[in-house]
Amino acid sequence: MSAHTATPDDIAVENIRKTYRGSTTPANDGITLTFSPGEVIALIGHNGAGKTTLLGQMSGLVAPDSGSIRYRDRDLTRDPSFARTVTAMMPQAGTPLTGVTPLQAVTSIGRIRGYGGPAARRAAGQLVDALDIGDWATTRGDRLSGGIRRLTCFAMATIAPPPVLLIDEPTNDVDPTRRPLVWRHLRALADDGHVVIVVTHNLNEVQETADRAVLLHHGRVRLDTTSAELAADSDPRSVRMTVRTRNPTVRAPAPWGRSCHTDDGALVVDVDPADLGTATTWATALVRSGEADGYSVSPASTSLESTYRRLTDDH
Repeated sequence: MSAHTATPDDIAVENIRKTYRGSTTPANDGITLTFSPGEVIALIGHNGAGKTTLLGQMSGLVAPDSGSIRYRDRDLTRDPSFARTVTAMMPQAGTPLTGVTPLQAVTSIGRIRGYGGPAARRAAGQLVDALDIGDWATTRGDRLSGGIRRLTCFAMATIAPPPVLLIDEPTNDVDPTRRPLVWRHLRALADDGHVVIVVTHNLNEVQETADRAVLLHHGRVRLDTTSAELAADSDPRSVRMTVRTRNPTVRAPAPWGRSCHTDDGALVVDVDPADLGTATTWATALVRSGEADGYSVSPASTSLESTYRRLTDDH
């Protein structure tokens, strides 16, 4: 990660450690990070890597065993009431919506955070429209699909937003059409000067939309990189072919198909430009045979998924 000039609105995580009672394995094992306004930061890693624990510590819900999390010269771990005024968290498990509609739930959170009634209703309506869930705005929560409930919880977390937004797996259960709407809203919040930290397992979305990816593994930071730094690691001597294959066992033939992995269901092959004609013929044959829906060719860049696998291959 390139050097960063600290600002008063940064969150400085210093040597945070946490081991839950009854466990011998640390959830956080000496994490030191800085999060800045204006960035969409993705926290990635296996289940149990310490991501949700770290969000809980920032929001004042989980006390660490040692270390500090400083924001505006105050330690959020020692002042949980202050932490709750400057952070909003979308929990992984979601929020109960029994008996209320999305519009009612989002409006209520807006009022709790200081909006008057008309302003809260207006902001809630704007969020419902931005997330394309207006058709369910007045439907009781117990009758909503999982994806609409998830989007409602996202709107509840981001209405009248405080300076720091801690969002845990926002696109789980959300259909592909509405996932970009979530990331677009997070981008707008970051551009407006908020600290935006998102836990997600969707590496494709991270590489496309996040400014920065932080990989936690066994409670430690294994990677802290930006999209620009990943792109700078690209190999100008190769191109990338992505094949939308229907057959998960399909692999590119040797020798030109040595570098081959899957990404979000598609087969990704790095190809020497001299072999591109051969690769194109192979991919076209797959489409004609019905084994693939299509393919595309683009400049090769370092895959976040391949980096992730390399750094966590001891799991």
